[in-house]
Amino acid sequence: MPSPRVIGAGASSQDAGGADTRVFRLSRIVGAVEPVGKVGSVVVPEGTDIRSIVVDTNITTDRITATLRVRSGAAFGLRRRASSVRTLDDGWDLVELLVPDVERLADEAVGYGADVVVVEPAEARAAVLARLHDVLQL
Repeated sequence: MPSPRVIGAGASSQDAGGADTRVFRLSRIVGAVEPVGKVGSVVVPEGTDIRSIVVDTNITTDRITATLRVRSGAAFGLRRRASSVRTLDDGWDLVELLVPDVERLADEAVGYGADVVVVEPAEARAAVLARLHDVLQL
């Protein structure tokens, strides 16, 4: 079952261009949520099928096998898609899953912070390290 998600469109979703439709995982929202704007101020445009937009975000063409070290009890989004999970003896699990490409894997892995370490493929590990390096430069 897909994670709960919310959709934003245009400038309200903080897209750089202001025109793209975005889908956000609700599980990534941390802290209290504060409503903004008046009730009913957000209107779904006529002909917009929200359900199909969310379903499309869950369709992948997984082609690459990735191996990750995942801290025990963490990264359930990755675990749900895993083809195998092997418990290690140091508080970590070895998780294998199929991913569409190394860039998407790197984006997702970075989102889990210190709870996920990409082991393979090497290109994905390098992409994660590059993202973390960029953060340090801010």
